[in-house]
Amino acid sequence: SGYLGCGLLLGWAAWRRWKSAAWALLLPALLWLFPTWALWGSMVRLDTCLLLLNFSSFLILWRSCEGAELKKRPLAAGELLAAGFLNALAVLMKPTALTLTLAFGLYAVLRRPGRKALFFFAGALLPVLLFLAAAQWETRGLYWIHTVKWAAVGLEWDRLGYFLSTSFPGEAG
Repeated sequence: SGYLGCGLLLGWAAWRRWKSAAWALLLPALLWLFPTWALWGSMVRLDTCLLLLNFSSFLILWRSCEGAELKKRPLAAGELLAAGFLNALAVLMKPTALTLTLAFGLYAVLRRPGRKALFFFAGALLPVLLFLAAAQWETRGLYWIHTVKWAAVGLEWDRLGYFLSTSFPGEAG
């Protein structure tokens, strides 16, 4: 569902942006044909649902912020809260989804969209912090250890080189 949903959202975004049926059909088709998406996206994986939620959140932010910057309409608090909540759901699936939260934070620092940007952060961070507190309480402190402290992190140059020399050229080429 995440794999298909990302493609449908991409088509919808293309239609809203360019009002072109060709782009609205072509962009999702290209996404679905990329070998990595075709292989990993069609599996039942948490990552594709995470991407669907974060992409939905991003599109809401993009529409809201673009409208405000073009002076078409002010930032809508409800849209920002909804985008934040979708991002929170993604973060609860996997902490790497915080990239959208950080990107919007950088946008807020650089573009200064006003206090309404706090609605996004409230929607994104409060549910995560409440869940984290409840999980920490229920597991007597083990939740943080198992999901963050003991997580496999680090860059392995050999593995990166292998990826860049095998599947990356074929897909990106």
